[in-house]
Amino acid sequence: MSTKTYLRYKQEHVLGLIASPSCNIAADSAGRFAASGTLERVQVWNVRRGLLHASLAEERCEAAVTYVCMGNDDDTVAAGYADGSIRLWSVSRKALITRLQGHKRGVSALVFDAEGDTLVSGSQDTTIVVWDLTAQAGVCRLRGHKDEVTALVLVDPAYLRDAAAGASSAGSAGFAGRPLLVSASKDTLLKVWDLAEQTCVQTMVGHRSEVWALAGAPAIGAAPAGEGLLGAGVGGAQAASSVAAGASAAPGRPGKRPRPVAGEEDEASGSASSAEALDVATSGLRLLSGSADAMLRTFAVRRRSAAEAAAAAIAEREAAAAAGDAGVAAMAARAVQPPFVDAMGSVARLDSGRCQGIVTSKDGRWAAVYGRGKTLELYQARPWAEVKRRVQRRRRRARERARRAEREREAAMADGDVADERNAKRGKRAAASIGTSEFDKRRADAAGSGSDDDDDDEEEAGEGTDLAGEESARPIAGDEWGLFAVVRCPNKVRSAVLLPPDAVPGARSATATADGALPPAVLVCTGDNQLELHCVDDAEARRTALPDGTSVAGSRRLGAISASGHRKDVRAVAMGPDGALVLTAGEGQLKLWNGVTGASLRTMECGFALCVEFLPGGQHAVVGTKEGAVQVFDLASGDMIEDHQDAHEGAVYALDVRADGRGVATGSADKAVKLWEIDTATAGSAAVAAGAARPSLVHARTLRMPDEVLAVRYSHHGEADASRRLLAVSLLDSTVKVFFEDTLKFFISLYGHRLPVTSMDISADSTLIATASADKNVKLWGLDFGDCHRSLFAHDDAVTSVRFIGKTHLFFTAGKDGRVRHWDGDRFVQIHECTGHTGAVWGVAVAPKGLMMASAGADRSVRVWQRSDEQVFLEEEREARAGAAMDAEIAGRANNSDPFGEAVPEAPSQDGAPSIGAAPESTAVGGGSAASVSAADRLLGAISLAVEAREAWTEYERDLESAVRDTAAGTLEERAAMRSTGEAVRPLVPPPAPKLELLKRTPAEMVLDALRAVPPADREQAILLLPFNAALELVRCLHRHVRRGVDVELCSRYILFTVRLHYTQLVASPSSRAELGAIRASIRARVGELRDIFGYTRAGLRFLDRAAASASGDGQAGFLAGDADKGDDEQAAPAKGVRFGRFRDVKLF
Repeated sequence: MSTKTYLRYKQEHVLGLIASPSCNIAADSAGRFAASGTLERVQVWNVRRGLLHASLAEERCEAAVTYVCMGNDDDTVAAGYADGSIRLWSVSRKALITRLQGHKRGVSALVFDAEGDTLVSGSQDTTIVVWDLTAQAGVCRLRGHKDEVTALVLVDPAYLRDAAAGASSAGSAGFAGRPLLVSASKDTLLKVWDLAEQTCVQTMVGHRSEVWALAGAPAIGAAPAGEGLLGAGVGGAQAASSVAAGASAAPGRPGKRPRPVAGEEDEASGSASSAEALDVATSGLRLLSGSADAMLRTFAVRRRSAAEAAAAAIAEREAAAAAGDAGVAAMAARAVQPPFVDAMGSVARLDSGRCQGIVTSKDGRWAAVYGRGKTLELYQARPWAEVKRRVQRRRRRARERARRAEREREAAMADGDVADERNAKRGKRAAASIGTSEFDKRRADAAGSGSDDDDDDEEEAGEGTDLAGEESARPIAGDEWGLFAVVRCPNKVRSAVLLPPDAVPGARSATATADGALPPAVLVCTGDNQLELHCVDDAEARRTALPDGTSVAGSRRLGAISASGHRKDVRAVAMGPDGALVLTAGEGQLKLWNGVTGASLRTMECGFALCVEFLPGGQHAVVGTKEGAVQVFDLASGDMIEDHQDAHEGAVYALDVRADGRGVATGSADKAVKLWEIDTATAGSAAVAAGAARPSLVHARTLRMPDEVLAVRYSHHGEADASRRLLAVSLLDSTVKVFFEDTLKFFISLYGHRLPVTSMDISADSTLIATASADKNVKLWGLDFGDCHRSLFAHDDAVTSVRFIGKTHLFFTAGKDGRVRHWDGDRFVQIHECTGHTGAVWGVAVAPKGLMMASAGADRSVRVWQRSDEQVFLEEEREARAGAAMDAEIAGRANNSDPFGEAVPEAPSQDGAPSIGAAPESTAVGGGSAASVSAADRLLGAISLAVEAREAWTEYERDLESAVRDTAAGTLEERAAMRSTGEAVRPLVPPPAPKLELLKRTPAEMVLDALRAVPPADREQAILLLPFNAALELVRCLHRHVRRGVDVELCSRYILFTVRLHYTQLVASPSSRAELGAIRASIRARVGELRDIFGYTRAGLRFLDRAAASASGDGQAGFLAGDADKGDDEQAAPAKGVRFGRFRDVKLF
């Protein structure tokens, strides 16, 4: 049996990547730190200093970060990953807080609530999951979208409370105090969800293409309390009475009134006509959405008035009485309630392409909109005075148009011109039939301009439409939002975030608004792997001209985080002779790294590099470019000392340095291999005195080939064996030709690959040559006779690079599948796999002694791998690969199937209520299949130990009882004789299992530890996978802990879950029924104790809160202010779907 052992290569550094282009960036409220997704890592940057503050990653995590979100505490970062998992990190502790698993595909959106106790995630699997971060478990899964969820906005309950007095008297029917969630999706829909009811309450279908962006902002331009659109005095109370009047006039549609006749209202009676419009105008939240068109749409989140809440409550009671079914009654009640979100029109963007994202400032005054281009548009929320002026001007223009049209109609009738009257009516009907989107666009274009020169266009937009009624009284998107500045970047914008102006010193000099407010600084993630910081600059040279002839402010770049990263794909990598330096090359950049510390040492400008190698001594490097040039660099100074522009007529795909260090071979697409001699020419008298010399490449010979050259490689014969030195050349015709290097005579030809060989390498003893091909195979050949030793299926995609390790036959391969694999060329087996790249790996390089390995690829990252002391066992690696393949197959089947298990409603109604008999909108949250199976296996192993221990003690007790009975049955003489002969020996106490004795744990403690180790999101799924006998033993073990008062809440929760799951089998057995009685008594006693402790603690906190409020003298309570004015009945009635620690409502069995 072979005793050959292998050592594992572990990742040491990830170099060169600042932010992944497929992930967004987020910042804290103070603008001090910014978080970016960098492949599988979350990197937190210090914005002011431009330095990396923390790099957060889990050791076994291979999935890339797809979305990041900063919590309101400015310390928690939530990161969504491509495998559907979510991880919460602490920035201050630089540690993992928790891990959540509930999606089957990548996470595409995350949002925290105001308190930071709830997290909502959206995914590519079309579902939305609400997470309770305190319990670290999913509350519910919301479904209804038919495509990827692209954005989420949580509406704070404060925005839904009515400003008018008495709104709270309507109770829960007014939806005051209930959180709402607004979701956007690629299915062109916006959905409004009631998280308390866990159902969709409204669906907006105004978009005609995928909705890519959605953001919320507190409305700065909303009407102040007590001030209406038509002047002071039209306040919230009058609005509520007007809405109530409208409700009585139109039964069945609360808050809706018949449209008034054009021209019949004037300035004095405007309050009655604009009641509903005022209800929208006094809303405290705006939603901004962007899709594939060039329009920025705006929505207002409505506040429920007391009259609307009362009408909704009456409608709900009537529907419940008529239907008799709770579900049908709830659907009917939602059908009569007014919408939560009202459309306010749209604003035309400068960028005509797809909207990529929308971000808003914390105060709601600013919104940044960016597409797929190089510009970012900064919009300002206008103050209320300007919004009011715009609305009044539009109403005045509308009334004038209505009066003018009426006079023309009367004049036409007086003249008896019937034909003109018919034409006028026909024109009115044609204008009224204009499509909604076109009308919104034209109205937004007219209202978006702040000058009075566009009044004629505005009149045309309103011609034939009834703008004299409530429509003209509503603020529209152009009234509230105006373009303030355009930020231009040198590369495409991938993501952006707004920072407070005082966060960056240079941003304080930005141009202020008319009211003196400073615009925010803009942190932009660009497509060239940079984080750029910009501020608004109103200098004439930086202003941006608009299509209407006006101009807006421009921007000024304050700085960038770019020194350490490649801006494009990393095409080549090389390791220095000492194994400490790493050289990487890409489009326009050549970078030198310290492989031990991960520091970037130097950046040099070059052409489009395709290959790179160190020259002897490690002080210089030679680069082959796509333009056909061969360039030589001095790494110490960073200067290009030679540039052979005409070296080749085509791209230089490969180069190699001869083993004796005196020559270089280059292969090109011009079907030529050129051999260069290295001449060490001195650089002047000063260099001669210092003993410094620089190499110079001198063209010596050219080898013409029949096809394009893709790779060249020298054998490792030294100067003593120069006559045996070989040169291998790979051609586009899928063959490898080997020549004698000194005479360039043909030696052998290697053929067998079906596609061209992209890379090759020769072992240090010059006996093996490994060829990597685009046909996904690696072939090992003998250089003596050209025989193929073995063909290995190496990767799932084209193999791009292969390199041997030092003086061994071990080698590494890299492929377009993003994998780097370690192989044994003697035993023809795969040793292990190095994972982490998310794109094609273009090259690998190995240190001369094999202590380090570097890989680089299309994800712009450079990964340095260190050889560790951990041994690799081939059998374990094979089992791990088989398990991973099985998990991938399970996940693939789950992703290809319906994630809900039932059909999704084909046509959701306008109010969001699903049709009768459709699949439920809210389901339970379960973990991933593979994670649940692994957790169930671990739990089953602990339960097996408990069963073995219990059976051993049962047998011991039975033997003990038998021994005592036998001893008691004999006479005194017989018992004495038995003791003397040793027949009456007491049975031995069963020893504990070795694992339990080693860990110093009891069987019940092992079971509890195994349950605690399972992620909360996977616990119920793991218990579902347990057989009945194991589930019953789990209940028994947890019951022991409940009796002892250990982790009562956790044990009681999963005892109740298991009992509900197997209730039928349990009640069928008399012994099980007896156990259930004992369990019920224990749980009731322990939960009662916890409830008393909770009640005493709460009462003490209330007392302290009132005492603190009295001492402060302000009469306001503190952290329990929300509960001080509520009765006991209200406090004990949590909303549906919200999990609180209230044991009072728990019913046992």
